[in-house]
Amino acid sequence: ESGCFMTVQNGLVALDLIEKYGEDRVVAGCVMWGASVAGPGVYDVTASGPFVVGGIDGRENPRVELCRKALSAGFPVETSADMRDVLWAKLSVTASLTSLGAVTALNFGEMLRRRDIRELILRVGREVVEVGRASGVRFLHSEGALDVNLLTGDGFPPRWIRHLLVRAIGLRHRRTDSSMLASIRAGQPTELAFVNGIVIEMGKMHGIDTPVNAAIARVVGEIEGGDRAPGRESYGYLTAILD
Repeated sequence: ESGCFMTVQNGLVALDLIEKYGEDRVVAGCVMWGASVAGPGVYDVTASGPFVVGGIDGRENPRVELCRKALSAGFPVETSADMRDVLWAKLSVTASLTSLGAVTALNFGEMLRRRDIRELILRVGREVVEVGRASGVRFLHSEGALDVNLLTGDGFPPRWIRHLLVRAIGLRHRRTDSSMLASIRAGQPTELAFVNGIVIEMGKMHGIDTPVNAAIARVVGEIEGGDRAPGRESYGYLTAILD
């Protein structure tokens, strides 16, 4: 009776579960460190960072402290008063980096050294933020969240600074491989539906077009189905669709 479930997967599933079961049974968590799968049950931590746990919309939740204590035995932990903001901010990056890693077969550092891929990442992030704002997310740069306004806002900062900021993310996560790519290589289902898929679905609900997310989802879906392989040809196919 005093316990709860804590979700740390990519996407917005935690928000759906909290709405269905309540914050006394479910706590939202978010992973801000990077890791690659070295083997079954073995993970190589490739970028330092905390777990972030917290409540929704500033509401007090005593279960958050329970989760913080459990996680802090092995990792740094930060708390946030608005995990909705944190999860959507993380999604703005996951929907690009994780999915494009599955398309290109490059790790995050290799992708973010390339200007053409950085430009795609900024376009994906812009779509995610637009859909998020239509869904009531304020993107206030909550504790533990990425300040996605610097990457997706209008006018400021200039484009070249945004590219530098994205490259900084790549420097920190330069050894991290895409979890979707790992799933494809292991012959397992990817999290595509929970990442780009949810952006596309919610975009339709609000009448917002998400063409870049849709194109990425199409290509990753074909790769997952065995019709394509991760690598240069699949990335070329993606850019042809977007052209």
